Amino acid sequence: MTRFIHICSVLIVVCFAAMVQAQDFDATKRAMEESKVPFPEAQYLLGIMYKNGQDTAQDYTEAFNCIFNAAQNGYTDAQYSLGMMYANGQGVSQDYTEAVKWLRVAARKEHEDAQYSLGMMYANGQGISQDYREAVAWFNEAAKQKHAKALKALEAMKSKTSSSAMFQAQDFDSVKRAEKKGIMEAMFKIGKSYSFGRPGEASDDTEAESWYRRAAEQGYAVAQFELGRVYKKGQGVAKNYTKAARWYRLAAEQEHREAQYCLGEMYEKGQGVAQDYTEATKWYRLAAEQGHMDAQYYIGKLYEKGKRVAQDYTEAAKWYRLAAEQGHMDAQYYIGKLYEKGQGVAQDYTEAENWYRLAAEQGDKIAQKALEALEKKRYKP
Repeated sequence: MTRFIHICSVLIVVCFAAMVQAQDFDATKRAMEESKVPFPEAQYLLGIMYKNGQDTAQDYTEAFNCIFNAAQNGYTDAQYSLGMMYANGQGVSQDYTEAVKWLRVAARKEHEDAQYSLGMMYANGQGISQDYREAVAWFNEAAKQKHAKALKALEAMKSKTSSSAMFQAQDFDSVKRAEKKGIMEAMFKIGKSYSFGRPGEASDDTEAESWYRRAAEQGYAVAQFELGRVYKKGQGVAKNYTKAARWYRLAAEQEHREAQYCLGEMYEKGQGVAQDYTEATKWYRLAAEQGHMDAQYYIGKLYEKGKRVAQDYTEAAKWYRLAAEQGHMDAQYYIGKLYEKGQGVAQDYTEAENWYRLAAEQGDKIAQKALEALEKKRYKP
């Protein structure tokens, strides 16, 4: 008799699955309602149909109710899905603690997506205390089942969580700081791997953005800058100058020089922020002081022209030289011009020729003409 009941149960579930495959929502719902015993598989399948809007209007609340019932009845896929619905606030108020609870239930039953997602909750400190070692442990469990995202996460993260020397020194705070920085770097590297694509794999800008965001939201300046660039260019997300400026600012405030320069550009052009030349100059100068050659050239130009600052050829020469020494072609031409005219520096035709020549060798036609003209002036018979 027990075997007979089991066979009937299997046949009913197969019928439910067939209805889902046929996208027959009404038949699936009716069959489940008429059944005298709960079939968690059928409850789950009906929930998925509501969740995906499959042959019915999408309804996260109904989806949540069905999936919750299936999860309560022990169905592993439902327990994972319930955890994700709590995490994403679908059909229920977002609740990371409940998300962790259900993901853990499914993860302990070797559900690979649940293991990976639980690892992410530990890595991000969502619904549970942040614990990178636990994150790696769950990624390892998922990786044993060849879970692609877990494998990528481990590749970048595992090497970052080794802090034995610090532990031996009993410097717990240093360990936590190093681990956090290491995980943020790892998240960023995973984003980069999606952005460029690995051998045999296509790039995935959407997935890259999600990894950059994880690191950026934890304060990693490099990821904040990259996220700003993603929003400015619209890679994997809709182009949004306001969001780009926001992420650039967060990185710039942490003294990320490229972000400082880019934020200056956005203020100069009025992209995502109100146009403000004073703010633009402020951020360009901060970047220049950190050795950003484009910013150094820009500041030199402002001083030479007396634009937004008092005209000062000495300051212009200083900033042009700094950029020129890094190979900035336009700066090489302009520092050459200042030497030729003796503006801000002692007049020196040899120095002028040297700088013109360097710019000309990079393809600057104006510098080439200036060099030829100076040579005629110096060496005419």
